[in-house]
Amino acid sequence: MVSTGASKTTLWELSVSLAPCAVSCAVIGLTASSRSAPGTHSGYVRRSVPRFFDPDRSARGVLLWAGSLRAVARRWGCSVIPTQAQADLVQRVRELLVGEPSTREVSMFGGRAFMVAESMVVSAHRSGDLLVRVPAERHDELLARPGAEQAEMGTGRTMGPGWVTVSAATLESVADLSAWLDIALDHNRAVTGRDGGTGA
Repeated sequence: MVSTGASKTTLWELSVSLAPCAVSCAVIGLTASSRSAPGTHSGYVRRSVPRFFDPDRSARGVLLWAGSLRAVARRWGCSVIPTQAQADLVQRVRELLVGEPSTREVSMFGGRAFMVAESMVVSAHRSGDLLVRVPAERHDELLARPGAEQAEMGTGRTMGPGWVTVSAATLESVADLSAWLDIALDHNRAVTGRDGGTGA
């Protein structure tokens, strides 16, 4: 099966892992600030509470943490939560790569990339499109296929020969998706020098 060990690096799972810590800081700050002043009943004076636990600062920290996470997502063209189109495509690719050795997933190029032998083969985008790594010498030929276009890294910044984006509309059948995976896997075997694997 496809290893998902690299999923620890995704923004979504990073946010889930950090959320309890951020919320705890805010709660501790609010609790500390609510303690009464001397003379009423046992408690601490608010000014004696470490500034780290100041409720205003803690709340701002949570907001800054969440804002930073969103900013990173926008900067790299990805999102904390995958779209349904992306999630469906990721699952389909996983199933087709079951027989491939040394497969893992990473966040790359604004999508969910699949690495085989530490070299990227495809990446599922939020739109449901597929970024495919192809032989540079076949680039023009493959661009003539339905739904294929020159891959871009941001608006107007082409990724050069060897990178093709395939539209979601032309990947609806298993045969269509498998055909592109076959091309990517053949190229992967050539550049990594590996043998074997059932392919897609």
